[in-house]
Amino acid sequence: MKRRRILLECDLGEGESPARTRALMRWIDAAYIACGGHAGDAASMDRCVALAKRAGVLVGAHPGPW
Repeated sequence: MKRRRILLECDLGEGESPARTRALMRWIDAAYIACGGHAGDAASMDRCVALAKRAGVLVGAHPGPW
């Protein structure tokens, strides 16, 4: 039987504390980081990308509606 792998993804940088972001990085494979519009700012984006890099988590963008 072929083994399957589940990829866990999470939207981050939406106002959660840095401690929560750091804790979630332990459990996910990819982080979609809020980058304007509804949430996120330059500081939170930088922080999330740095945490993801340290944890070996893939990074993607979660753009706002405008």
